[in-house]
Amino acid sequence: MTLRILILSVFFSTSLFLNGQDLVVANSKMNILYIGVPNPIQFASKKVPISKIVLTAQRGEIISSNGQFFYQNCRNEIGELIIYAKNKQTNQIIDSTLFRLKNFPDPTVRISGSNMSEGVYMGKDIISDMDGIWIKFNNDYEIPVTIVSFKITITNSAGPKIILINEGNSITPNVKSELSKIVNSDTVVMHDILIRVGCVVKPRLLRQEIKLK
Repeated sequence: MTLRILILSVFFSTSLFLNGQDLVVANSKMNILYIGVPNPIQFASKKVPISKIVLTAQRGEIISSNGQFFYQNCRNEIGELIIYAKNKQTNQIIDSTLFRLKNFPDPTVRISGSNMSEGVYMGKDIISDMDGIWIKFNNDYEIPVTIVSFKITITNSAGPKIILINEGNSITPNVKSELSKIVNSDTVVMHDILIRVGCVVKPRLLRQEIKLK
């Protein structure tokens, strides 16, 4: 009996029939799965009840919830990944699909404060008004993200650099006190922003630098 399994992953719109196989894949993002978040995966069969099919992955996990299936990987394991469709009773592999496991592209870092204008961070008065930072990913996912820490370096030609380490997304009282002491000749740069994305425990370092003054 010829079996046709349909696996649909995130944002599907086109179909690809794999030569010599019964598997049909539909995905406009070239079968990309993202680390740290549940990636919705759907599958269907015209001839075999869905209740008799199970999805498994080489690494990470397949989560079943209310009739929906998600792939999730909480480790920073970028690279290729195969998801298998198996017969639930015999554990026989019916077919498989190759996916690429990636990190989300770096997000945009924004400064928050009562008088902040988006993209305008220059000047001593604005720095003293700054109360924290926030993160925005440029995609359609609802991505839980935690800002672990960031650094602010104050450079003055008359003295050594001052490097401030701020824990969390809100400016701490100690850091705010140091920022209140800057003078017109100082250069102030925010950098080494550490974030934690989704279920991934290991923090991710953003290479973005923001010149505050």
